[in-house]
Amino acid sequence: MVARKNLNYEDSRQKRLEENKKRMEELKLTVLAQSLRTISTPKPSPMKKVNRTPRKPVDLSAVRRSNRVADKPPANYKEVPISH
Repeated sequence: MVARKNLNYEDSRQKRLEENKKRMEELKLTVLAQSLRTISTPKPSPMKKVNRTPRKPVDLSAVRRSNRVADKPPANYKEVPISH
């Protein structure tokens, strides 16, 4: 226990990495992972590809207005100086 306290973080981390690597080799996980990578190739989607038509450009000059304010003049938001 005293020896473990003397080990710094990097040494204990390196030891843990080596232990994990040995476990993976014992379980042959690296070989299994490699075989899965070679077996699973991306397959094309079974759905048909749909060519979408491009959207028409929107005319931003015409402003949508509700029926309630359609007959009134448009709002003017310009700042006007007030003189005293």
